[in-house]
Amino acid sequence: MAQEFVKIKYIPIQNYNIELELTIQRYMCRDCRKTFSPSTNIVSDNSNISNNLKYTIALELKEKYITYILLLRDIIFLLLLYKE
Repeated sequence: MAQEFVKIKYIPIQNYNIELELTIQRYMCRDCRKTFSPSTNIVSDNSNISNNLKYTIALELKEKYITYILLLRDIIFLLLLYKE
């Protein structure tokens, strides 16, 4: 059994960056001699940012994208209005 320490980036709380130190324990199957490690719902396998942070980033990008599209729509409307 081997241990590995991994730092996982978590959602910032009150403008403080939060990192979780996750201990990954590796186990070996006695029958087939393959190694494996248990999974968690906090972070996906082979990732260094939490699932919550991924979701938060996706929401922020979606909001910025919608704002950008609305801004472009307004600019096009004004250009067409002044063109007449």
